[in-house]
Amino acid sequence: MSGDVVLLRAPADSIFARGFAQLARLPVDTVPWALVGGLGVAARLAGAFRATSDIDAVSPDVDDLVEMLVRSGGVRTGGRVRLQGVPVDAIPVPGSGGGRLPNARSWAFDTATPVRVVVLGPDGETLADANPAVATRAALVLMKLESAVHGYDRSAAKQATDIYDVLRLIAPALAILGAELASAPRALRADAAQCARTRLIRDPPRRSGT
Repeated sequence: MSGDVVLLRAPADSIFARGFAQLARLPVDTVPWALVGGLGVAARLAGAFRATSDIDAVSPDVDDLVEMLVRSGGVRTGGRVRLQGVPVDAIPVPGSGGGRLPNARSWAFDTATPVRVVVLGPDGETLADANPAVATRAALVLMKLESAVHGYDRSAAKQATDIYDVLRLIAPALAILGAELASAPRALRADAAQCARTRLIRDPPRRSGT
């Protein structure tokens, strides 16, 4: 659904307040990109249910995205850009990866819709007011299922976080999710279903230490 407005409550020093405040400062309509990852999940769920450490953005013009971030005050650090201390992971679309992870990234970018995210502090003060394009629930689910199985850098802890996000995204909005998934490429849906069987049924991730 386009034009959603989300109220997100978070402390002023959280990645959610700081991250969306930085996104609000970026110029619009210069480089195409879409928000995914932890901040994308928070925007779609209207809640900061878990910790995250960065902003994840997918773009078909990732080099231009990085340059735009630098022009906006970002500083290159290794393979990332930091906006006032907030790390931004610019992810190429389709990029590389096993399974249909590249396809999931592309679909997430292609189907992203604008979401106005207003971050409110503990006392109700406005800490950030941003309007990024955000991957849909369905796209986030497919990306995270693919990442949990095929992501080359996914530790057991990251896999568990991916599945936690999937369950959070599915539980409150099955009808919305089903409608969004109906437009996904058939092969991508089938592969994501296999990933779900792998991670949710046959080989569920365990918390570290258990």
